[in-house]
Amino acid sequence: FLKPRSEWNTWVGAVVGAVPPVMGYTAATNGQGFFDLEAALIGSTLLLWQFPHFFALAWMHRVDYARGGFEMVSTNDINGHRTAALIKNYTYYLS
Repeated sequence: FLKPRSEWNTWVGAVVGAVPPVMGYTAATNGQGFFDLEAALIGSTLLLWQFPHFFALAWMHRVDYARGGFEMVSTNDINGHRTAALIKNYTYYLS
């Protein structure tokens, strides 16, 4: 729904992608681990990892995304500076 409309699709997708490991951890702990530090670490690590990973892939395939009519950071970034800054920042946050 968001890909053809807004760059925010990446951030929404990252949240959606970070939820399943937290659900799995919660299931493995019989519902007792939802508020555990481990659940927060796995969820936040996966959330932060997705940004540099996806921004790099989206930059490599920006022409295809543009042809498909998708609003991505990379399709709206002519010289790559914004995409590179986002990759650098989220890599820093991850570390």
